[in-house]
Amino acid sequence: MVANTGPAVFEQFGVLHYCKIDISNYVARTASIAFSNLFISLFLTLGDMGSLPAMIKADPCFRAGIYMYGGKPVNNYVSNHFNLLSNNLDIYLSAF
Repeated sequence: MVANTGPAVFEQFGVLHYCKIDISNYVARTASIAFSNLFISLFLTLGDMGSLPAMIKADPCFRAGIYMYGGKPVNNYVSNHFNLLSNNLDIYLSAF
């Protein structure tokens, strides 16, 4: 069980946030539509780029979300949390 560290509803930057871990279980249809709307644009962009390495190179926001590449950790924060050595993502992308 995850400890509740804050309120489930709060406002930040003029946006009302509702934070519950299992909310998608209660509104499955709405969650499915939201995930579809999120991922369809991502997949279309990936298709336009032609490959995952090309998208990682071209989109800094997408690159910031890469934690593992080729089975190796490439994000310092996550690597440190699990006491793993982090690798430089640029090394893996230099071949493409």
